[in-house]
Formats: sequence, C-alpha cells, structure tokens
Amino acid sequence: MADFPADNTFDVPATLADFDEPDFAAAMQALLEASRQYPGGQPATKLEIAAGVLTPTRGIHTVDTEAGAATDYLTSIATTNMRDGAVIILEPYDADNHVVTIQHGTALQLANGANFVMDTTYKKIKLRRSGAVWYEVWRAGGDVAARGQQWIAASGNFTVPAGITTIWYSMAPGGGGGGGGGGSGSGAGDGASGSAGGSTDFGGDVIFGNSGGGGGFGGGVTGNDGRGGSAQNTGQHGGDSWGIQGGRGGLPAIGPLGIYGRGGKGGTGAAGTNPGGGGASGDGFGTMYIRKPKSVTGGQVIAVTIGAGGAGGAGGTAGSGGSAGSAGQAGQAGAVLVEW
Repeated sequence: MADFPADNTFDVPATLADFDEPDFAAAMQALLEASRQYPGGQPATKLEIAAGVLTPTRGIHTVDTEAGAATDYLTSIATTNMRDGAVIILEPYDADNHVVTIQHGTALQLANGANFVMDTTYKKIKLRRSGAVWYEVWRAGGDVAARGQQWIAASGNFTVPAGITTIWYSMAPGGGGGGGGGGSGSGAGDGASGSAGGSTDFGGDVIFGNSGGGGGFGGGVTGNDGRGGSAQNTGQHGGDSWGIQGGRGGLPAIGPLGIYGRGGKGGTGAAGTNPGGGGASGDGFGTMYIRKPKSVTGGQVIAVTIGAGGAGGAGGTAGSGGSAGSAGQAGQAGAVLVEW
C-alpha cells in the first residue's frame, strides 16, 4: 500500500551537508506511487472476483466475473492495497457476457441500499474507503437511460424481454369527451354532456377514465341567453361568453412519443337570437402514473387494456328561429409507456 510522505519531508535543511539524497529520492518515489493510486493515475486493469471479493491495486479497474461465469456478485472489496480515504472507480470488463452485480451490504454501502448491476458498458461506480467499509460516491448509467421501451396504444399483451427483472411503466386513462354546445333560439335544447373516458389497466393496476365535460345550456325560453356548461368533476369550464367553444382538456404527457388521455373540446354554442352556451371541455387531469416500478421475470406476459376516449356530447337542438349547437369532440385514448 503506497502512502504519501510525511509532512515537512521536502523542507530544505539549514545546512546543505544535512541533505540526504537517498531519503529525498525515496520520498519522491513514495509521492509518485501514492499519486498513481488515484483514478486516472494509471490505466485501468482487469480484476477478477474471487469468492465475492475484489482486491484493487489502483484507482480504476475493470471487473470480471470469477472464472468467466455469466453472472457474479461482488460483496466485498479488500483494503489491503488501498489506504483509508482512497477512492476507486469500477467498470464492467464484459457487460454483454459477464454481468457483475455490486451487492449492497455491511462492507459495501450503496446509495439507497440499491444493488448496482453492471450489465452495459456505460455503467460504472465510484466508491470511497472509510475504515473497513466502502461507500458509494456516485454511479453512472444505472438509471440514466433505459435499455428499451415500448409504447402501447392498443389493448393486448406486453411480454417482458428476457433477462429483465424490473420495468417502469407510465400510464394514462382515456380523456373525457367535450360537452355539446347549446342551441340558440327560444326554447333551444341544452348540449349533452360528454362521456367519460375508459380506464387503462396494466397487469391489474387500473386508473379510471377522466370525466366528460358538461353540455352548454340552450337559449332561454324567456329571452335569456344560454350560459356555458360546467365540466363534470375536474374538467375545464366551457365558455361563459355565450356561443364560445369550450377549451381542450388537460394534457398529461406520459412519455417522449406523444400526449394521450386529454379531454375533448367542448362544442360551440349556436349564435343568433338567444345564443347557446359553449360546452365544457372533457377532463384530462385524472390520475396517472409516471415511471412506476414493477418486479417482473423475463418472458412474463402482462395483459394491457387501453382506455378509450369518451364520446363528445351532442349539440343542443335549435329553438324557434335559431340553430343547433355543435357536438363536443371526443377525448383521446389512453396509453402505456413501458421502460426497462
């Protein structure tokens, strides 16, 4: 184990005759050897696990399984050659064929108690020795980029890829349909409420569909204008300004490939004498999951049901001398994004 020279080793002696060249050279060599133990001080060399133990000699190593096994666990790191306070970086030697799992435990304290599987070449970990224990400083690649993903926009089955033990899934239900706009004219009909979106189910984990928007009220029989419809539950309100179309519902983005589960626009209230109120937008702000973990096994088949978007409500009928309101738009279907 190389160590740095003691303090004041390189002080210039008061008397030149006291200068001891061999001692000075030895101290310089000790400084060089200690510096080489830092990551980057020397090129990485391959080390093989032996009965769960790794014995590092420098600040960076590639790690291989014992006897070239397909998988292996690193449970302890020897302190023989590394002084207290030393840091090391470990990288996989052959991530495709020899997968090493660094296992959290008494001698290896990993962040959040989470094992670190070095199964791709970009994964690496930095550890620092404190006494007899090695503590994680950082890890790279563990959760930075998923190895794969599948976007599911239709009901069916998802099959877990071979070798995968954990997946993360994000899911949204169908958005509610927008309410229909109210009709105009004396005695005009109200717009119908939009239908709720369908529920999305991923392996028995269900999130219920979003509510449809309320229809706009038709023009009043006594000459009063119709008013905007209010959404069911948490949908956005339709136009309080008579005859105005309700806005689009919520926009739950659950992945990089698109936005699903948003509510439909409310219908436009009919213009004219005694104009109708605009229908409210369907709800798109319902419950959803973002990267929820799930333990799985390779080849496992998971049933998936995608919630359909709710139908838009019909527009209100025309009154005397008026016209019908427009129908609300349908909500968008839900979706599931699976990452592993």
